Amino acid sequence: MTATGRDAVKVETDDLGVTTISINRPDRMNALDHHTVGALIGLITEHGADPGTRVIVLAGEGAAFTTGADLQAIREGADDAPSPDVTMDNAAALVRAVLTAPVPVIAAVNGPAAGVGVSLALASDLVLMADDAYLLFAFTNIGLMPDGGASVLLPAAVGRSVASRMLLRGDAVSAEEARDVGLAL
Repeated sequence: MTATGRDAVKVETDDLGVTTISINRPDRMNALDHHTVGALIGLITEHGADPGTRVIVLAGEGAAFTTGADLQAIREGADDAPSPDVTMDNAAALVRAVLTAPVPVIAAVNGPAAGVGVSLALASDLVLMADDAYLLFAFTNIGLMPDGGASVLLPAAVGRSVASRMLLRGDAVSAEEARDVGLAL
């Protein structure tokens, strides 16, 4: 059974005040169900307010950062799956928690970041990407608009022209390209 909620998140704080919050659902490529989103919001808020926390690192266990919403759980018809409106509100609340954290937030993108996972990275103060990691703006490939604030966060980071190209083509943005346009280190 796939972990969910607080059971799907690992938290470690070191002696220097670095709190690492890792999504721990590698069997689903760290896809986010609404319970896990709620846990992430709570943990980012809680640790951000902790005077012992100097920085928060967001990470994903296994081969992915996060592939966004857990569409498999939605397809399986989870009894407690929220409505699409609630899902979008939760995604926005997660991004807002990162944007408003009173400490720096670093996204450690170790593999694919897709959907709201891209927005989570874009909302962070710094994005560190592994050489084989990528950002996937796949919304247009399935006839949707970007969620989680990507349509605002991306142009703010790279300008309207570059953002339009990335958002509209729906291709993966490699770590090299993300570094070239200033999205990542």
